[in-house]
Amino acid sequence: DGKRLAFSHVGMTGSYEKRLLTMFDIDRALLSPLTDRSGWSPLWNKDGTQIYFEDRSEENPHISVLPADGSARLTTLSKGYNNWSLPSSLSPDGSTMLVIGSSDDNGFDIMQISTSGDTTPRPFLVTKSNEAWASFSPDGKMIAYGSDTTGQFEIYIQPFPGPGPRVQVSNGGGISPLWSRSGRELFYVQKTKNSAVRPFVAVDITPGPDLKIGKPHQLFEGDWVTLGGVTNFDISPDDSRFLMSESLPETKTPTTSLHIVMNFSEELRRLTSADTPR
Repeated sequence: DGKRLAFSHVGMTGSYEKRLLTMFDIDRALLSPLTDRSGWSPLWNKDGTQIYFEDRSEENPHISVLPADGSARLTTLSKGYNNWSLPSSLSPDGSTMLVIGSSDDNGFDIMQISTSGDTTPRPFLVTKSNEAWASFSPDGKMIAYGSDTTGQFEIYIQPFPGPGPRVQVSNGGGISPLWSRSGRELFYVQKTKNSAVRPFVAVDITPGPDLKIGKPHQLFEGDWVTLGGVTNFDISPDDSRFLMSESLPETKTPTTSLHIVMNFSEELRRLTSADTPR
């Protein structure tokens, strides 16, 4: 419904070993932790009642699911796929999840997992190239993703569950594709030599048997966070706003003064004394 955000929060130490899943209530401007387990890549189910995420609280990563309101304990959905198991996208009916996995032989791959019954990861796109940032179209009939099969990452579309042709969308590099809610546009971040300035691009899509793809055009640019193999931005339910994760330069404020408090313990006793007015 666009009223809450779920994200993975890394502390000021910058350590990715402890990633805190966090909820942000937009109307109330309220931050609250979702779980004390180390988690990555939170993914909402369609009615906003549950959140899937990569659970890294144990030695082998796996996918867990927890109620979004914290009313019950989390449960394990599926074992991980080798080194990674990042939830990337859910089908419109919520029955299938696309997961970014990793293996020593093939690098990053796109797997699919049933959200009920047999939840063993099954290959969707496993090649010698790297494939990541998988995203279901709103009608569930196509998947957009990034692949470096040409030597650099480009955005592609292909039918789901297949078979069908793979169609290149981007021109000049692209990562992190995301569909508009209407399914008439596809957004992605364009890779450039200047990693600090990344154009955010839109492409018009005409779905159907005669799939038509327009020419990419830039919407805006910035230093967008694109790490992790999953898309780190989102769009509002009415297609009117983007939510971006931006890298900001570190600012170090110089020390200009030093305050010394003498006899602090006596002052503390005075302030906590029962006779001290409050």
